[in-house]
Amino acid sequence: GSGEQDIYTCSKRYLEGIGISCGDGKSADNYRFANIPLEFGARVIIKPSFAASWWELKTRFSGANSISKNSVAVFAGDTHIENLTLDGGLKTTGAVSKIKDLTIKAEEPVLPFIPLGENEEVADYIKIRGYKTVPKDAD
Repeated sequence: GSGEQDIYTCSKRYLEGIGISCGDGKSADNYRFANIPLEFGARVIIKPSFAASWWELKTRFSGANSISKNSVAVFAGDTHIENLTLDGGLKTTGAVSKIKDLTIKAEEPVLPFIPLGENEEVADYIKIRGYKTVPKDAD
């Protein structure tokens, strides 16, 4: 759980470093696992196919972009993003594309994290994580 949180935090810091707002704090999703506090904000993954360097990341975005603390974003492929307002879920693909003037607003969390029950039977990798996810469609 904490390693996953660190990946999200690192990605958010990269985006904030190029001027993209990634929420104003942690989301309401707070957990404890093995006495480790897990406080997730925006869940952001930057794949190497999207940007393998700081310079390349800067070239992928233009205009005013923001990602709310409750959002889930996976950036991959040869995509340029201009004026994105994300408060929900977004996954770019490997195809060459341009996203321009897009606003996404989800009514409920796109990827809620659900703490495991005391004796819940799940795969080992889920036990280590300390919670499970139940993806919802991002309309």
